[in-house]
Amino acid sequence: MVTNSWVLNYLTSQERVDYLAELDRIGKARDLSWVYVEAPALIEELPNGPDPQDPHRTVLSLARWRDGQRTVEHLATCHPHGFWIQWR
Repeated sequence: MVTNSWVLNYLTSQERVDYLAELDRIGKARDLSWVYVEAPALIEELPNGPDPQDPHRTVLSLARWRDGQRTVEHLATCHPHGFWIQWR
């Protein structure tokens, strides 16, 4: 299990690519879950892109690797610092 919240926007684009590549590498070898709270509009490398209706939103998402395959599920939209959450 890996978690992060508003961390990826502090990394360079290459560092984000490397971070996600490492998660993919681990996920191909074993089951892995990654829960993240990030802003897709600011992090183009995220597995799910920005919402065209609300590009500045922060999302709570779950990426899972099972049998080497990654799936991503959008769980909620939330305040960047967790003051509120709107479950999907």
